[in-house]
Amino acid sequence: KLHLSPADMLKQPGTRVEVVSKHDGLRLLPSPLRLEPVGGSPCAPAWDLEEHGSTRWLSASDGTRLALEGSTDTTLRKGVFFPRCVSRGSRNLMRFSWFCADREPIELVPVLHVQLREAACERAPELWRAAAQGQLLPGLLAIAFVLLCWLSGRRQQRRLAAALDRLGRSRADGSSVRLAWRSSRDATRPLQLVSRLREGTHVAELRVFDTAGKSLSTWEDGWLRLANDHGSILFTPASQDAFIRHRISLTELRQLRYGERAGGADRPGEHVADLPATLPWRCLHLATRGCEYTIRFSDDSLAHLWLEGLQALLHESGHLKHPIRPATLLWLRVRMRLAYLAARDGVSRERLLADAFGGAGVSAGHTTQRAIK
Repeated sequence: KLHLSPADMLKQPGTRVEVVSKHDGLRLLPSPLRLEPVGGSPCAPAWDLEEHGSTRWLSASDGTRLALEGSTDTTLRKGVFFPRCVSRGSRNLMRFSWFCADREPIELVPVLHVQLREAACERAPELWRAAAQGQLLPGLLAIAFVLLCWLSGRRQQRRLAAALDRLGRSRADGSSVRLAWRSSRDATRPLQLVSRLREGTHVAELRVFDTAGKSLSTWEDGWLRLANDHGSILFTPASQDAFIRHRISLTELRQLRYGERAGGADRPGEHVADLPATLPWRCLHLATRGCEYTIRFSDDSLAHLWLEGLQALLHESGHLKHPIRPATLLWLRVRMRLAYLAARDGVSRERLLADAFGGAGVSAGHTTQRAIK
């Protein structure tokens, strides 16, 4: 038979052939019926071509027999039906592709190297024979388990790396968002301050001094607001709602101080004895060419509002180069409170801090904490 052509060999009964699908080039194997790539196992069983009357058959060593149809044996007789492959369809469901004999064109390929292949399979290495007898099954299962664990670990590592990468990107995005928010807040903060100053706020007390420090007048319960042209500060007493008593021009300002007048700030004990409600961290001191003004507010936030707003206006007009930052302003308020309590209680600032943080003096510590709150 080795001297015959493939076409002549297909006409001879008893020829070993392989059944190859013309659809995807897979070969049909028995025990059980399945499709396998042509370059698969070298010891895969082949089909014997037989002829009974006018019908040609394909028979396998396990007794499987398939009838051929067509003038050139291009299809199998109807009745051969088995799954070709399994895939994932819509809604994550399994989808089967079937091999239908009557609609599947085939091609018979004679096995020219059948003797060589049988000899190679008979003299196969011990590995092939052990695998055929099932002796390598536990070892193969162990290797498959180790390989599966390794693949699962690699998958977890990739997922962890992807999660860390997303976390880093989200942090970077969050940082950029925070920076953008801060820049927009800093850009709109002066406008908000000016709008609040134009609306005006309540003033607990306004004291007017001359340049020598002599008290000229004192007003209580008034209204302080920024002029519409942003060029001056207007003070109206509560008893004269429509009458502006004092107009402080911002262009004539020589000093803007957080706290009381310098002389009063150096001796807080005198003001505490006379006016217990006078707290230096709620005061602003403004000095012009002719007069000096000390404004006392009823709340800490109002003093911060007017200081930040006036600094923004002076900085925008070029009269102030370095405004006080909000953090520095808070620290100045703490220092003023500490000096106020130390002068009132007659103790040093160090002792006051030790009592507040270390608990050395219970009464002084309670007084400090209550005043700081």
